[in-house]
Amino acid sequence: MKFSATIPLFLAAFSSAAPIEDSSNVDPEPSGIFVKDIKYNGSGCPAGSVSSQFSDDRKIFTVTFNKYEANIGPKVQLRSDARKNCQLNLKLNYPSGFQYSVVGFITRGYADIDADVTAEIGSIYYFSGQSQQTTSRNTIKGPFHASYTKEDNINVATAVWSPCDAQGLANINTDIRLTAPPNSPAAGSLTVDSIDGKFGTKFEYRLQWRSAQCGTKRRAVDDAPVLNEMNMEANSFVVDN
Repeated sequence: MKFSATIPLFLAAFSSAAPIEDSSNVDPEPSGIFVKDIKYNGSGCPAGSVSSQFSDDRKIFTVTFNKYEANIGPKVQLRSDARKNCQLNLKLNYPSGFQYSVVGFITRGYADIDADVTAEIGSIYYFSGQSQQTTSRNTIKGPFHASYTKEDNINVATAVWSPCDAQGLANINTDIRLTAPPNSPAAGSLTVDSIDGKFGTKFEYRLQWRSAQCGTKRRAVDDAPVLNEMNMEANSFVVDN
């Protein structure tokens, strides 16, 4: 059985010196952007099961998993198999004076669940050292035997940016889970995998940059965006044919 999954993360760009004109859409040179370190941990991503790469234009970062699957049913021995998670800690190297921020996620996967089984796909994004976070969760009710696409677009106007004075560590905690009534004979599986049919989960992070709005002209606290109050725009959940 083949499954698919993809999550893009949009990141955005600002100069600590006052610009002559708006430079919010200016991208730094691609050579200055790369993954400095990536760590992962969780039941859905054991050691050795994760790989990563950048797209040619350096705007899409892809992490691929090969053991991200949840199962439920009478033949499943461990109750813990009904929930899997993977926490990603992504440290990016980017030019001094620039920031980035998440503005959207896309997840593709496959659910094979009986009636009475409910599948959930969730994600939480936050920066290390910050209490603000944004959460997204979608539910699939069985019977369901098809691919799905989960898309969340965060309002860029309220996005929270990476720290001004340090290379920001982005944390993405994803999870999948299955539930059913007690003693139910219903069964199912929920997997995230690559769209090319290889057995693995694929998360794509699209990066958008801006020159940093830091220094003496910091925004007042009352004007700073709060991630857990973000507006989720154009959210969609689509069954793929």
